[in-house]
Amino acid sequence: GLIGGSGLLWLNFKGKGGVWVSGFGALHKIVLKEGERLTVDNYHLVCASSTVGWSVRTFSSNIKSFLFGGEFLVMDLVGPGEVLLSTRTLPPFAQMVARFLPTKN
Repeated sequence: GLIGGSGLLWLNFKGKGGVWVSGFGALHKIVLKEGERLTVDNYHLVCASSTVGWSVRTFSSNIKSFLFGGEFLVMDLVGPGEVLLSTRTLPPFAQMVARFLPTKN
């Protein structure tokens, strides 16, 4: 799932075969046991098994935390199932890569 400026994008794949996924940075697989809960920043969630329950909520009801903390939406995940998380999000990744791109003088 991905929540960004254009809303929530969730793709569901069924059938035989593999699916390629990618993220920014490394991918970490987490196996949630039945009823186990995990809260993650919405930008770090790459994919999850169909058995994983999920909901979206605001991280804080405090407007100062929203304005100055940079975090707003989180995903609450409930097992059982597998979850893939990325270690980076697009904005910091793009800033890091931009340092290595040639500049016009």
